[in-house]
Amino acid sequence: MPSNDLGDDISPTSIISKLSLLVLQFPRLRLVWSHSVHATAEIFVSLKSNQDEPDEAKATRVGVPSEDGIIENDVRAENYNTAAIEFLRRLPVVTDSIYRSLMDECKNLVELAVLPVERLAELMGGQKPAKM
Repeated sequence: MPSNDLGDDISPTSIISKLSLLVLQFPRLRLVWSHSVHATAEIFVSLKSNQDEPDEAKATRVGVPSEDGIIENDVRAENYNTAAIEFLRRLPVVTDSIYRSLMDECKNLVELAVLPVERLAELMGGQKPAKM
């Protein structure tokens, strides 16, 4: 993104601005922020407690389709229509918190499309987002 396309409050040289843009672009990205290297190590130890050592061969195959185009052990694909979720999340006024409430309310995009504006306003926190 060219620096002249950025707003006044976003600086192309600021690390906070860069991290903010990164998280906005990749909403499922999770960051670990700590005060020191030692604190980071403690965080990872606590995150890893009661977990088995990862299998390197299995880890390299995660998310990679096989020759048949099937992703092995893709729980999300079995339980959710990931294409519909990605479509929903990319709508202009749909945030991380809003898309979850919309998914809880509607079984599919068709149900969302016919949902009354009043109900959408309740789910989305106002009339303005619901009308968009």
